[in-house]
Amino acid sequence: KECDAHPGSFLCCLSETLAVAMSVLFVAPKANLVILMTFSGFFLVLSLFAASLTWLALPALHDWPVFALVEGVLWQEAARFAFYRTCAEAERRTQATSLDKMVSFSPHRLEGMVASGLGAGTASVLLMVGGTLELSLLPGTLYVDTCRGMSFFEAAAWHGCLVLHNTLFLTVLAMHAYRAGDRARAGAVAG
Repeated sequence: KECDAHPGSFLCCLSETLAVAMSVLFVAPKANLVILMTFSGFFLVLSLFAASLTWLALPALHDWPVFALVEGVLWQEAARFAFYRTCAEAERRTQATSLDKMVSFSPHRLEGMVASGLGAGTASVLLMVGGTLELSLLPGTLYVDTCRGMSFFEAAAWHGCLVLHNTLFLTVLAMHAYRAGDRARAGAVAG
């Protein structure tokens, strides 16, 4: 049975296109923002690695998935804070030694926050749904028997889109809270 595309497909593609456009138009022309974007993704991968090691080292977590989830979130927020501190220190040292004050690694500026969120979000999406999205390029598709209007691959694309934008939003909120020294708001981002 032929199945029409889900009407939300256009919105999903549009929102992913906006994230790519932000990366290309605002981040790519500035080397310092590309560095922030790359290192943000690297810190996210480190947090996943630490969470995986904790999972392997503490078999008791296998019986309590809620604690494993909390542990993963704590590692991710610890990595985000470590990234923020590293960028703030790099900014301080770069500004102290640089004659050209235009090079900025500041996590306090909106463009730095957006680049960091895009980097972490992109790394998260590639790790979570990258393999599934790769399979979607092959011939054929996968619908449920009744063809409810959304393929498995379209659902994976939506998931990736939502993860990317959620990570971008939470990174901007967390960086703003860290800059203001607002521990309650920084804790709310983790919650």
